[in-house]
Amino acid sequence: MTGKRKNSRSPDMLLRITKPHIQHVTTVKEWDEYARANDLPTSRILGHTFGSWNEFKESLGIPAKSREGSPNKVYDQKKLINIIKEHSDFFTSKSVWNEYARKNQLPVYEVFYYHKFKWKDIQEIAGVPYSAYTDEELLQLANEYKEYLTSREEWDEFAKENGYPKSVTFHRRFGGWFKFKKRLFGRTKEDLLKIAREHEHAFTTKKEWDEYSQAHHLPKSQEYYRTFGNWNKVKSLIHT
Repeated sequence: MTGKRKNSRSPDMLLRITKPHIQHVTTVKEWDEYARANDLPTSRILGHTFGSWNEFKESLGIPAKSREGSPNKVYDQKKLINIIKEHSDFFTSKSVWNEYARKNQLPVYEVFYYHKFKWKDIQEIAGVPYSAYTDEELLQLANEYKEYLTSREEWDEFAKENGYPKSVTFHRRFGGWFKFKKRLFGRTKEDLLKIAREHEHAFTTKKEWDEYSQAHHLPKSQEYYRTFGNWNKVKSLIHT
């Protein structure tokens, strides 16, 4: 049987393969050197599949080169900085931003990277506390020192003394301090009622409970209020 050898990889498959290496998708020469060293598809295969090298880059969200050979000027650094400031709430993580960007026809993170923005720089412009920790690493850290999570103030004091991320990092990364603690501890209503029943003698006023809970590393009144909506309701449920 004769004929040209066909590339069996689909465009979607090629995008999945190359996306983790997107920082090396610059020029044909640089990519081919990197691709050969890492057993990845060459620019010829990518160009053949997507129609051209530039069309492949655009499929990854990277501004391609114009016919004159200069970078595509749809976005420049000034425009990108304005976008960061206008949408600062969505730069908590790369995945959060990319999802938001695709829904709102905005440049994905790779476009910022192409224009020499590091993620740390982007978060600094957006006013988001930068953290080198991944979500899982933050949860592991918090779980290891959970006795200091009774309040944001207590955690911040502990974090400052030990060089750990402050509470605002957890707040921004997980969409709120309460949501972060809920993800970490996963307390249900029954869990909270069980704790309240075991310490019923201190479950009187919110002020007294907060003083007691802080001393014994228990959930504060705010967590009960947000879960049940009413302090007196919790008190009545203790006896049911």
